Amino acid sequence: MASQRSADRIASWIQKKVATMMIRDLKDPRSGFLTVTRVVVSKDIENCTIYYSVLGDDKERRNAARMLESATPFVQREVASGLRTRVAPKVLFKFDETIDKSLELDQIFSRIAKERKDRESS
Repeated sequence: MASQRSADRIASWIQKKVATMMIRDLKDPRSGFLTVTRVVVSKDIENCTIYYSVLGDDKERRNAARMLESATPFVQREVASGLRTRVAPKVLFKFDETIDKSLELDQIFSRIAKERKDRESS
């Protein structure tokens, strides 16, 4: 089993590799404006979750998810060939909802601030 530090280094390498692949190798019109936000590798390096975000609406998000699903075997091979480990992690793409949640919270806080200002001015 690898240490957490090794898993973190591998995750960082995978994030850079996959982000580069999305620009250079995955020339799919369905991808839209896609960004790799973070990568989490299990301690045993058996699994790798690649979180991504997409700029756009739900349709563009679904298109990007389909594109990534079809590109998973290619990404898996490229990641495995670049790692010098005994085990190659199984790649899983997952949509990162962090950005959407932070925008939602920002709207809530703005609404609360506006309501507070309205109450204080009346």
